[in-house]
Amino acid sequence: MHESEEGRLHIVKASNRFKSMIDLMAISIFMVFGLIGILGLLLTVYVIYDVLIEQTEMQPVEKLIWIAAIVAFNIFGIIAYLIMVKSQEDYLMDRISLGNEEKKLDEIERLQQLKEEGALTDDEFEEEKQKLLEDGD
Repeated sequence: MHESEEGRLHIVKASNRFKSMIDLMAISIFMVFGLIGILGLLLTVYVIYDVLIEQTEMQPVEKLIWIAAIVAFNIFGIIAYLIMVKSQEDYLMDRISLGNEEKKLDEIERLQQLKEEGALTDDEFEEEKQKLLEDGD
């Protein structure tokens, strides 16, 4: 084999390795974007489900507006929905939980007053108090 043929063969092999690396990178990029697309689609389906099924307090016109925003603006609509609706929902759930704790405290104070008046024994007071505290768990 001549030197020039060996040189060409070496160049062809290097070229083939380079081409394989580029093909592998292209496949990897395609897979990453495909995964991002699938995640985006799943998130879109979740939010639309949440709007239609879970948001029972939301008016039909509001639901329609949110779905249109999600379809039209996709990720921006989803982010806006999660910030404006879901974070408000978490806030309301915290307020409801706080209200329940206040009711329990009021009930324990009422039981304490009954105990002081002699209407409840210490054991009855402790039993009722324990029932109230276990209800929240």
